[in-house]
Amino acid sequence: MIMEALKIQVSSKLEILRELEKRTALPEDLENERIRLEAGDQGKQKVLSYLQQFGSEHWRILPNLWLDYFEKFECDLLLLTSVGIYLFEIKNYTGQFEFRKNQCLINGKKVGHNAIAQAQKVSINIKSILNNASISVNIQGAAIFIGLHNEVIIHDPVEDIDIVQANQLRKYIWQIVQEERNYQGAPIDSQKILQILNAYRTENPFSQDDIPEDIKMHAQKGILCSRCGNFNLDTNRSYISCSCGMHEPRENAIIRTICEYGVIHHNKELTVAELVKFFDGELSSQTLRKYLNTHFTRIGIGKGTKYLNPSSPFTKAQKHFDLKKPRYLEF
Repeated sequence: MIMEALKIQVSSKLEILRELEKRTALPEDLENERIRLEAGDQGKQKVLSYLQQFGSEHWRILPNLWLDYFEKFECDLLLLTSVGIYLFEIKNYTGQFEFRKNQCLINGKKVGHNAIAQAQKVSINIKSILNNASISVNIQGAAIFIGLHNEVIIHDPVEDIDIVQANQLRKYIWQIVQEERNYQGAPIDSQKILQILNAYRTENPFSQDDIPEDIKMHAQKGILCSRCGNFNLDTNRSYISCSCGMHEPRENAIIRTICEYGVIHHNKELTVAELVKFFDGELSSQTLRKYLNTHFTRIGIGKGTKYLNPSSPFTKAQKHFDLKKPRYLEF
């Protein structure tokens, strides 16, 4: 996968939590989990942005790579250049991070997850996987602390990996570029390396949807504003408008809301009866059936009719719908 085509896949659980948060359905523990997952995703997206801006277009990246080598482990980002492999453990912390006596502290408090040890573990495991396959390649691990308001203090020597702070990341990527330019040997066999790693790939054990159904059922119903999340909207035949100034084509808003339902209930196919409830009676079954028949794949006939659930946010699925009218702001 080349750089320009790369997109980091957000966990399905984070997508569900995002939709439930919009509809004021999250209890405190799930809201805290959403905030934590958002921070992790934002950190990875920022590192990816740096790589796209300052790296080389032919580089390959495997994001959120889960492997099973005696036990399951994750590499946040694996970068393949023509001369080597770079393994990034990415942390988006705020405040002071310290590494002292093999213990990580944030703002003076010990934390259970050891980011340094994790980065070292990823590097050791992937080196072992490739050594077992008789692949000789330069591998360099790094712990990337991408938080802008994060101070990093390393008290003890750290072996085998680099420590990179946010203000050092651009220079670090430029060094990788220079290593590639100065390399005189034959390029590495990227395809063979990917094939070997693919044999160890596994599912993310923490991405499963364990959100209770009663929480999903208590999500606020109806169409919300795509800009501010307001539910008190004005509707005419063509547009749905909000007091914040957003005007969204009615068809867009309906398809978007169907997608929102589809993310929350990703393990179900779409039915007219359930969507009528989710729209809080704002649309008739006849109207919903019209839009489902136009934009979604139909499964079955008669009373058993269902529609294929894309299980994807509207922002990702939008390109598959033939929606021509634009949104616009009016103040």
